[in-house]
Amino acid sequence: MQQKYAEAAQALQPIYTDTALFDRGYQLLGNCYDLMDDSARSMPIYREGLVRYPKSGRLHYELGAAAMVDGEIRQAFEWWVKGTQAEPQFPTNYYWICKSLSATQYKIWSVFYGELFLNLERATTRTKEISEILYITWTAAMRLGDTVDPINFCPDELLDEPSPYGPTEMNFATAFEFTVATSSQQFIPDSGVVKRLSIAQLVETRRTFIKAWEAAGYLTKYPNTIFDWHAKMAKSGWLDEYLWWLYAYGDKKEMTQYFRKNEGRYD
Repeated sequence: MQQKYAEAAQALQPIYTDTALFDRGYQLLGNCYDLMDDSARSMPIYREGLVRYPKSGRLHYELGAAAMVDGEIRQAFEWWVKGTQAEPQFPTNYYWICKSLSATQYKIWSVFYGELFLNLERATTRTKEISEILYITWTAAMRLGDTVDPINFCPDELLDEPSPYGPTEMNFATAFEFTVATSSQQFIPDSGVVKRLSIAQLVETRRTFIKAWEAAGYLTKYPNTIFDWHAKMAKSGWLDEYLWWLYAYGDKKEMTQYFRKNEGRYD
C-alpha cells in the first residue's frame, strides 16, 4: 500500500499546483504523504497551498489533522478554528472540533461547533453522528440533583476569566452555565441525580434558556450566532421543531414518537 501512495504522490507532483485543481491538488498530494506517515513532507505542501488559497477550509483542516497525529493537540484546534473563520461554509473543521472536544472539559465549544456543523451539513452519516454527540454532550454536562457541581460545560479557566463589563458582571462562560442551571430547575429530582435528560426536557431547557438569556441582555452583551438564531426561531414559533431536529439521533425511539405525532410541522 505504501508503494501505491508513493506512486500517487509521484503522479501528482507535476500537476498539484494546477489551478484547475484549486486547493484540492495540495490536499491530495499532502494526503499521500500523510498516508505514508510522513508529516514532514505533507505539512509544507498544505502550507504552500494555504499561501495560494488562504481561505481554504480544507487546507486548514489538513494542517490541523496532521498536527493532531503528531500530538500537537492545541495547534490542531487552532488550525481548525482558523479554518471556520477562513471558510465558514466548509463543515469539516466544525465536525472535528465538536467531536474532539465532546469528552473534554470544553463541552461548551463542542456543542456550539456541533450545532453550527449540523446547520451546514444535512442528511449524511456525519449528521447523525453529531446529532447524537450533541445530545450526549449536553446531557453529560448536566447532572441535575448534584448539589456540588451540577453544570459542567466549562473548565475553571473559562469560568474565572474576568468579565469585560467589570467584576460585578458574569463573564460569558459563567453566564451560560448559570442560565442553563436556572433554566433546568424544573427537572431537578427530589433526591438523587438525573442520569439523562430526555430530548423533550432538553428542548424545554433550551427554550427557557434563550428567553432568560435575552431578558438578561446577554444577546447584546455577548453576541453569539447560535443564540441570535434561537431568539429568531423562538419569535417565529419554530424553535421547538428546530431543537427536536437538532437532537433527533440522541434517542431514536423518542425522536420517532415525536416526529410521528408532529410530522405535519416538518412538511
